[in-house]
Formats: sequence, C-alpha cells, structure tokens
Amino acid sequence: MRIRIAFILLIVICFCDCCSCERNLDINTSVAWMEKFDFDGDQNIDKIMYSFSGGAHCCYTISVHLSLSNTVVKFPFDMDGGYIIFDLSQPDNFFIKDYDRDGAPEIYMHIANYNGIDQPIPPEWTRVYEIRTNKILIDFKDGKFNVSDY
Repeated sequence: MRIRIAFILLIVICFCDCCSCERNLDINTSVAWMEKFDFDGDQNIDKIMYSFSGGAHCCYTISVHLSLSNTVVKFPFDMDGGYIIFDLSQPDNFFIKDYDRDGAPEIYMHIANYNGIDQPIPPEWTRVYEIRTNKILIDFKDGKFNVSDY
C-alpha cells in the first residue's frame, strides 16, 4: 500500500512539474544555452526566457532580456510544445545561430505549428510583422525587435 501511494505521489509530482512548467519568464531560470548569446550587440550576454502553457502540443512563448536597454521583449508568436526539455535540440522548430553572417545571432522559430501541422499565419502577424510563413528569424539589430520570413 505504501509503495502504491508513493508511486501515485511521484506521478502527481512529475505531472505537475512537467505540465505547469513554472518557468514563466522567471529571470532567475538558468540553463547554459539561455545565457550564451549577445543579441543586441552591446558585448553583454542577453538572457532567453520561456513559458509553457502545458499539454502535449502547445505552446511555448519566448522572451529575451536585452542588456543594452534593460528591457524584456516578449515574442508575440508561440511554438508547438511537447519537448521534455526546451533547448536547442530541435533545430527544425527552434534554434539560435548567425544565419545572415553579420556577427550577431538570430533566433529561428517554427511558429503557429500545432501537432506537426502548420496553421495559417494570423493576418495581424502579416500586417504588423510582414511575415507570411511559419518559419521566421528574429534579430535585434540596433536593439530593435526585427522579424523576417526564413
């Protein structure tokens, strides 16, 4: 009986830890890749943060704390969930590197993709950010949030 109760308690703890994902843009969350990049070009590391809504296939929201302006930029786009650990291991969905070879890294995101199926890009995203695809690059040239289709 004790083993059964301990097992159920373990499942509840794991379920709550995994699905609630209390990483809701907590600036103190520390994972090596999240504190590796200088996006705004001030020679200081900028911090990546994320939150997860829970569930098997929805949704991560990303933010970046820019050291130059000491501001947090929350991306208006979401990404499919389901990762056990949110990291750079799924370059088809999320990755960071210098895609345009200008010396500063860009963030690649596969947005509005749920359970492996691309969804239509919301008209507001096209109007505001001029994107038309589910694969985008984000950079912070001159400290400004810039988005382009990839």
